[in-house]
Amino acid sequence: MNQKTRIFIVIFPDFMNKNKKEIMMKKLTFGVVGAGYIFQKHKQAIDRIGGRIVQIYDPFLSNLQQVEHLFMYEFDWLVICSPSNTHYKYLKMGLQNNKNLKLYEFIQP
Repeated sequence: MNQKTRIFIVIFPDFMNKNKKEIMMKKLTFGVVGAGYIFQKHKQAIDRIGGRIVQIYDPFLSNLQQVEHLFMYEFDWLVICSPSNTHYKYLKMGLQNNKNLKLYEFIQP
């Protein structure tokens, strides 16, 4: 079997203690890693739910010097739109900074 499966990985460290109404009332804010092609799809989804992108880190396009500087900003969700080989690094950083994470991952079964 050589088919790729799309798995949506979301980790909710801070939402576990909040009720659904409280979550829905808040305007969600996002920090983004990677501003390439797939970012445009995520940006459309964020716009559809009325979310706001606080800051974007991209090593080629960003005004931030290092990805660590992204975590100096306050935001609810970290959206990882970088190449797959960098996902673990950014997932780990997001968890260490107590951020909710949004990531699409392709996994070979």
